[in-house]
Amino acid sequence: MLYLLTFLLLGTYHVSFLDFIGKSSHLMISTIISVGSNIDPQKNCDAAEDILLQETNFKACAKYIMTEPWGYKDQADFLNGAYWVQTDSDFETFNAYLKSVEKRLDRIKHGNKAGPRTIDLDIIVWDNTIIVDDFYDKDFVRIPVTELIEAYSLNIKGYPEQDRLEQPAIIH
Repeated sequence: MLYLLTFLLLGTYHVSFLDFIGKSSHLMISTIISVGSNIDPQKNCDAAEDILLQETNFKACAKYIMTEPWGYKDQADFLNGAYWVQTDSDFETFNAYLKSVEKRLDRIKHGNKAGPRTIDLDIIVWDNTIIVDDFYDKDFVRIPVTELIEAYSLNIKGYPEQDRLEQPAIIH
């Protein structure tokens, strides 16, 4: 009531009434994105991180790890990581945005889905829910994503308590 009275008297405000009572008019969705590259990997992962830092509500980045190729073995090792981002976009819009970031970083899609790439950005967690079926099968995804879940005590559906890491996460 005091806030409303102040608004009426002063005629200016910097937050909406919904924000003031703790109900933002823009619902932010928490998402974790897997990132990977094996073509100039450090440069491309850093570039993707920089773009997301500038253009999204970027929260954190897990430590990057080097991993052997999965699926197609005759290629360079990958640099993999994960980003925690919040967005007010719907899934389709945000996923299309990530694909546009890949294109800006010269991602060319080949017939081989496991082949070399400048950058790969995939949504793993959407709205606090793991949305990929093979999360536990791919260490290059599971390890960085788990680091973010652990470091920030994120309550993620589909992530059982018994799967928590034994060691604390390392965030760069």
